[in-house]
Amino acid sequence: MILYFGLVILGLSLYTLLFYLFLLWRLATAPNDKLHHRVFMQDLGDHSQLRQFSYYHILKALRSIKLTMPAFQGVGCREEEFRSVLPILLHTESLIYVTDLDLEESLRKSEAYADPPLKKEIARFLGDYGLYDDKIAGAVEDLRRYAAYESQIMLNQIEITDERIRELCFRRGCDIYLMLRILCRAKNLPYPEDYLYLEQHLTALGEIQDDLSSYQKDVQENSVNVLRLCVRRHGTEKALEKLRELATTIVDESIRVMKNVDKRHLANCAAAYFEIDWGIPFVLARPLFACWPRFILVAFMKRYVMTVVMNTVFANAPRPIEEEEE
Repeated sequence: MILYFGLVILGLSLYTLLFYLFLLWRLATAPNDKLHHRVFMQDLGDHSQLRQFSYYHILKALRSIKLTMPAFQGVGCREEEFRSVLPILLHTESLIYVTDLDLEESLRKSEAYADPPLKKEIARFLGDYGLYDDKIAGAVEDLRRYAAYESQIMLNQIEITDERIRELCFRRGCDIYLMLRILCRAKNLPYPEDYLYLEQHLTALGEIQDDLSSYQKDVQENSVNVLRLCVRRHGTEKALEKLRELATTIVDESIRVMKNVDKRHLANCAAAYFEIDWGIPFVLARPLFACWPRFILVAFMKRYVMTVVMNTVFANAPRPIEEEEE
């Protein structure tokens, strides 16, 4: 009899667990009808004036958007909502990559970069969807300024200092901040400024991580790379050490910033990274992190960032190369 009741209780427990997981899955995949209608059902008039992109531009844009998924999940974006707003994000990011690739080509030729009509094109496109406001306009202007700033640094038109290397790390994520604001605007969410400020720090660390992995390629192609700038500033012997100091400072700042971020954004962010590294779906990991106290969440995020960026990335960092001054 006791064994029978034990099996019944075990069966009920398993059924409850499976039902709970099913509900989580349904909530994650439930469509956002308003968002879908806003993107796909609205009459936007003549699209013939929109810029056309090559396959390469679209592929680069998709790669960037995919890498930004943890940031999207951080603001609570569900998979179906992401799919609904993807056409807008893809066109906007493709516009940005037209500018970015033109800038890279100019730098390879050691030519000053001509300012493109980027702001006007994005404003017209997003304005058709009602997704253009002062905050988004500011993010687009930051993109334009970054292109000019990168050109000035790489062409030695301004002195390279530690402060400017740090500023470059933060400015290079302008497109990510723009896409996050577009997503919030599309979902009619208030902009989570504290979380966006944290994301600036996490993105800056991501830029350092990407630059270390692409260092050899960037040297060959004369592309902007933060380690290259550290070499020009401090020489090959100290460049990597100085870059590590910069990354450590950004990590410490990001931990302090986390203390002011809404707990639900921290839980979303932790679950997103957990999905990347461990393969556990965001929808299942998120409720676990939502139950954790803030101090444990912050400790987990600190441990994750230190392990991924400071230990793993710098342990496999490339050897700096002495480049000839042009």
